[in-house]
Formats: sequence, structure tokens, C-alpha cells
Amino acid sequence: MSEGPLGAALLLLLLTVIVVLLAAAEAYMPVRMPATISCMGAKCKACARLEVKDHLSKMELLTPCIVVDFEGRDMAVHFTGYDNDTVVFEKELSGESPIPVCYLPKVNEYLEVCLAFNNVNSIGNSLQICTKMIAGIINNPARAFANTGCFVADTQASSITYTINPREHNPEAR
Repeated sequence: MSEGPLGAALLLLLLTVIVVLLAAAEAYMPVRMPATISCMGAKCKACARLEVKDHLSKMELLTPCIVVDFEGRDMAVHFTGYDNDTVVFEKELSGESPIPVCYLPKVNEYLEVCLAFNNVNSIGNSLQICTKMIAGIINNPARAFANTGCFVADTQASSITYTINPREHNPEAR
């Protein structure tokens, strides 16, 4: 049955469907990229290398960084975003889960880089804020991301530490 014009047409249709499904899967599957994180005292720095295709399928290397610092006086964690050593955003958090902070990198006006926040909560004498850097074409699904983990600010020691996974909030633990 695979011989003749009908068999060839079915085979061509099947191959076309496979190509379309693969293209759709590639378009919506963000690629995980590495991030480097270092902490000292009340300050941490996280940088990522995000390779992203723009609207013309040109590959761009983005290298966003964030500096996270904790001020015990105001009980808030401060995030400063950098693009090639230029400040692109500043955000202060003290307990709520905010919307992502985004900026347009200088290398390509059709791309955006965002810092997303999750697992924002206080546990004992500390404030935990987990983050992820996300990059892609503006108003489209993410093309690449870097899990930058969780930053835990200790309110008694006025210090900040880093952990890859969020700590569990257990109200019964004392």
C-alpha cells in the first residue's frame, strides 16, 4: 500500500506533520542555561549566559547579572540588574511575590530579559526569595532560562546566603 501516488502522498503528509510538531515543540521549550552565584556577607551576585534566537533566528549571547543585597535596617532584599555593567533595573522586596522585572538588552531590541520571583516567604528569622532569569523575543514564550536559585536573608545576622532549592515552610516546626 505504500507504493504508488497515494502511498507517497501519505508518507509526505506524515513527514510534514512530524516537522510541524518538532518545530512547535522547539519554539515553546526554553533551554536551561548555566548561572554562576557567589555570596559574601550581606551580598550575592548571580550571572547567567543565555543564548537566544531573535525574530530573524540570529543567535544572541546575553549575559545578565543581578546583585542581591540585604539591608537589616529596612528588612528588605534589594535586587539590582545589570547588562554589560550598566544598571537596568532596581527592585526591593520585603515579603510579597512581585511580577517579573524585565528589560531590553542593548544587543537586540527584539529580545527581553526578565527576572522572575517565586517562593517568597519568611521562615523564622529569615526571608527567602527564589529567582529565575528568563530570555526570549518580546511578547513570546521564553527561549532560554537560568535557575538562579533562592536567596535567604537572615534578619538577625544581617547576612544573605544562597541555596539551589527553596526551603520548606512548616508553620508547626519551632
